[in-house]
Amino acid sequence: MILHIDHVTVVVRDVAKAKPFFALLGFVEEKSVVISGTTFAHYMGVDGIEAEHVTLVSKQSKPRFEIQLLRYIRPERLPDADVENLAKPGFNHICFAVTDLEAEVKRLTSQ
Repeated sequence: MILHIDHVTVVVRDVAKAKPFFALLGFVEEKSVVISGTTFAHYMGVDGIEAEHVTLVSKQSKPRFEIQLLRYIRPERLPDADVENLAKPGFNHICFAVTDLEAEVKRLTSQ
């Protein structure tokens, strides 16, 4: 039985630019490590993996919810020439419940 979503992993090009964006959504950094080796390669299904892995935690979410940022060092990240086409297979979007949608849109777009 599934209880709830625990985390979402997002592959990013630049962790330093991604962290402030997710901070605007209420996430704080809990841990930052570099993952590599055969255990992670097997677990992630990526041979020769070496990646910066940052765990961000939602301050307001109950139960706990994480966004995990992953920046590949090896292998080189595959280019995606059509990242704005939402009709392509794969991860499409993530939704957050908010108390006032218009206020949140205004707050986020002002940043």
